[in-house]
Amino acid sequence: MWDGVPGYGYLTHPTDQLGVPGSEAGGIVTPEGAIFTPSVEVTPWLGAKTIGVAKRRGLPDPKVPLFATSAGSKGTLGTAAWWAADIAGAPSAVMALAPNRKREFGVALKWGGPSKAGGRLPSYRFVRPAVPVRSGLYSQPGEPFAPGRCWQVKRRGGGYVVTRGKSVVALIVGSARRVSAKLPGARTNGCTNSAKQLAIALRLRVSPKSAIGHVVVPFLPLATNDPRVGAILAADVRATGLTMADAFRAQRNAGSVISLPEAAVQKALDASITNMMVPRYQLPDGQWVQTVNTAQYHSFWLRDAASISNALDLVGMHGLAAQNLAYYTTWQTPEGEFNSRIGQRDGHGQALWSLGQHVRLTGDVAFATGWLPSVVRALDWTAAAMAASPQGILPPSDPGDNELLAGLVTGDQLWAVAGLDAAVTIATVAGDRATQRRATQLRDTLRERVVALMRSTALGNRIRPVLDQLGGYSWGELWAAWPYPSLSPTDPLVQSTMTASVSEQKEGIGTYSAGAFLHTYTGFRVWQTQLRAGDQVQPLDGLYSTLTHLTSTGGGFETYLRPYGKRDTSTNLAPHGWLASELTTLIHDLLVRDQDDELVLLGALPAAWLVPGAVTSAQRLETAQGSIDLRFEATETGGVLSWSLTPRARTPKMRWTLPTTIDGASVVGDGTLANREVTLTKPVGSLTITWRRDAAPGPSLAATLQRLQDEYKTRGLTPPE
Repeated sequence: MWDGVPGYGYLTHPTDQLGVPGSEAGGIVTPEGAIFTPSVEVTPWLGAKTIGVAKRRGLPDPKVPLFATSAGSKGTLGTAAWWAADIAGAPSAVMALAPNRKREFGVALKWGGPSKAGGRLPSYRFVRPAVPVRSGLYSQPGEPFAPGRCWQVKRRGGGYVVTRGKSVVALIVGSARRVSAKLPGARTNGCTNSAKQLAIALRLRVSPKSAIGHVVVPFLPLATNDPRVGAILAADVRATGLTMADAFRAQRNAGSVISLPEAAVQKALDASITNMMVPRYQLPDGQWVQTVNTAQYHSFWLRDAASISNALDLVGMHGLAAQNLAYYTTWQTPEGEFNSRIGQRDGHGQALWSLGQHVRLTGDVAFATGWLPSVVRALDWTAAAMAASPQGILPPSDPGDNELLAGLVTGDQLWAVAGLDAAVTIATVAGDRATQRRATQLRDTLRERVVALMRSTALGNRIRPVLDQLGGYSWGELWAAWPYPSLSPTDPLVQSTMTASVSEQKEGIGTYSAGAFLHTYTGFRVWQTQLRAGDQVQPLDGLYSTLTHLTSTGGGFETYLRPYGKRDTSTNLAPHGWLASELTTLIHDLLVRDQDDELVLLGALPAAWLVPGAVTSAQRLETAQGSIDLRFEATETGGVLSWSLTPRARTPKMRWTLPTTIDGASVVGDGTLANREVTLTKPVGSLTITWRRDAAPGPSLAATLQRLQDEYKTRGLTPPE
């Protein structure tokens, strides 16, 4: 999977995002291999009978957003690669085409979207241009479609410049020579009256020396007299890809270094972190906006940003997380509520929680002190809202999403409790004892009331999505025990709620609308809860089932795919940042997690990580207790575990629950074993463990994929492959 050549991928027609971190404009690679930007669509040709490269793409290095594929049998028609970079000061997408045989390649250009704002979009395209009423809402700067605008190709500076009216929309950089204005299956019209009509086709031949043609597509069109046009034509475009790759790797290397013995999990983790990094953009005032992707979800939500920022913190990318969190100030009302969408109140607790998580995972006193005034205002709003509510909790909301039911939304309340607990942390680290006591009292009071309501209103021994209404889609009630334990993970009401949710899962992942649609990240709430309840099977099942639903480049959709359906999600483009954050967080928590003021190491080890010689290691993994390095090397008879914790305050209790697939264990070293629990006795230490391996290996990627394929086949459907 994801080894740089077309590999396994779940979606029938996947998309990939293109973006330069910091640049507001971005784009995608469509299923046909076209670059779709805020102003133009550029489709490649590599000698086939029609334009487009519809082969699955790969990630040569999942830490770097550079996509590659080969066309024809084993690349007989050539290869293609896509990336984004700042070229001569112009954030741009790049398409590199390396043809074989006749050394010919080509591109076809069109507008590609609807002819007017609000018009119907062709599949796999996003709305553009779009101007938000305020920063953070859906934004795609660019040029609108104008009928009758003429397109031209002009030779310049050894390359070619494609113009639409007075704007430069694409450039061919290098020594390629134009040989034709026609491409197979492409009819063009230089002055288009239809947004979907091809306008320009270029067929070119590269010299034997260069062998590669580079197409540069500025995210925002350039004026014909813009000096950047000449600078792009003179640029070493290949070098921009190397520079971009170095920048991404440098940011990653500054954080946690995680090395896993299972390639598929490693690549999924790396691709997920990349997919969170790409769609961030910077406003003129310097603030950073964390969006979900550069395409359909090029917007800010507190809920998505909270999950993404926390995941970045967990893998040591604190600088990026802090930049994301700073933007929260613009989403706090004068009264103190954090709210990024009218009618949605989950963001209040989620904002506070992610701020508190940053403090817990960094110990940053200055950050806590700087945010204290906002936290005090948030407490003021919370206290007033609770006082005005007949139930003494947060007021009703009408989210218009998720639960799709107005009322006392359970998730709003649970997140508010988690947020108040985070406020305790922020006030404590900032040294404000009065605010600490106030936040503690509000947290305990709200938690007690919410728990009582969840118990008294439970239906069929299942927590309801909305506490005072029947119906609604399952959503926020699944957070009852994680990320903050309003109820214990082992509480019977929690367990029965999780069991009910698992019964609605399809294809091994979460669902939405009572099982009507797949949903790739609601299941993580169940798996994280079960991990903390001591279950080592469901979390691994969830991990592998998620991997089988990713694209060949490690991206994932959100929802609106029917189970055992066409695997076609033209209305919900990949990748999705929240899914990426949940996958990153789960893998982190399998390695080390905070629970009840303890550190739990290697809470669920896959069988593939226990194969003799397999090494699982991580440096600078972040926890609320401090930064930790760990290493586990499996042997024929057990394994060797070493760890080094840099405690933030006192040294916490540290433990390791042994895998359920082994028996007859004994340990030698800095740990004691009792009832399958190894207590680690030093913050820095090592131990050797000896065990017998069970015949049943537990969940695996191969078995999970085979099960998914068999489920499709038994229904007479074409399985993912």
